[in-house]
Amino acid sequence: MNASTGALAIDSTFRERGAAKPGVRFDRASWPHGATGPAKAHGSVFSRGR
Repeated sequence: MNASTGALAIDSTFRERGAAKPGVRFDRASWPHGATGPAKAHGSVFSRGR
């Protein structure tokens, strides 16, 4: 977050191993806890980066 303007930005270092873009993909069949199919995001996380 820009302290002067309040603008939010995506943390470009938050990405899956080998991914070209930041974030997590939800359209996959297999997860670390097993093959459960695609997921739906239901929240957001905001951090002050401290």
